[in-house]
Amino acid sequence: MTDSDKGVWQRCDLKLQTRFFWMPFFGAIKGVFSAISKLIPTWIHVSFILYVDKLKLRYGSKKKEPINISFDDLTGVDSTLREFQYMITILKGTRVDNRLLPAGIILYGPPGAGKNTFVHALARETNVSFFPVSAFDIKSEDVRIERLFDEARASSPSIVYIRYVDELAKRRDCESSPALVQLLNEMEKCKDNGSIVIVIVAPDYPKNLDPILLDSDMFLDQVHLGYPDEDGRRKIIGLHLKRVLREEDKEAICDIVASQTPGLNWRELRTFAIICTTYAASRGDVYVKMDDVFQALEKINNNVFSNLDKLMAQENMRRRVASIAFGSQK
Repeated sequence: MTDSDKGVWQRCDLKLQTRFFWMPFFGAIKGVFSAISKLIPTWIHVSFILYVDKLKLRYGSKKKEPINISFDDLTGVDSTLREFQYMITILKGTRVDNRLLPAGIILYGPPGAGKNTFVHALARETNVSFFPVSAFDIKSEDVRIERLFDEARASSPSIVYIRYVDELAKRRDCESSPALVQLLNEMEKCKDNGSIVIVIVAPDYPKNLDPILLDSDMFLDQVHLGYPDEDGRRKIIGLHLKRVLREEDKEAICDIVASQTPGLNWRELRTFAIICTTYAASRGDVYVKMDDVFQALEKINNNVFSNLDKLMAQENMRRRVASIAFGSQK
């Protein structure tokens, strides 16, 4: 093989290497760097947003507007509401004296009973400054207790609502959490200087709380919010489905749901209502019918309803519809 032949083979070999190895290799490298170059600005943008949110949480105002709900929208909470009635009356009066109000209230009840919704309705009903914070943020020091209460005192009368207080004040074998001790000290300051600041904590089970909180003079009131009874469930499902029930179907549907959902709480009944509207939408309808209700009941109760139950309920609804129709013709 002559030198010229060797040169040809070398050039061919180089072309083959370039085409089948180096070009794909550098193409992949280019793709990786291109992807990284696109991700870096996004990563910087997301990190900046998270950093700003963290600064807002730590140094920004903790005052918030309560969700748009009133006591007229709540059902099955009559006994709990009576416990708060004296406080509501005082806060809505022309002259408010903190000596007549509790420094703190323990609103306890099982998960999903509607404690969070109740406190928001209370804040809206009394029209006072509202400071909802999480015990997790207090524990991580993203929310400083001293700064929180300085703002609450300046905005008096106000309600400080601490969610997930179990995380901050859980029963311990060792000494109490420094954050809990500071919380009680700040509440004492409010009493001493005449500020109207009511602290509401909402544990699931108060027996799991630190004795220093339970035995404190700052939390003398404990109010229970439990699961709704049958009448309460009837009102709750009526509230959640009020926009998607025809008037002639409302009573029958609310009755069957209330009677067949013992143990369901506020949150679960709201989920149940969403399931009903989903079934209605799958039929291309905006109104919930009895068939949708039975499908939802079967979904959450694993087909506990027999065909006889279904037929009896449908027959009862037909009778009620007929009585309404004939009654309107008279």
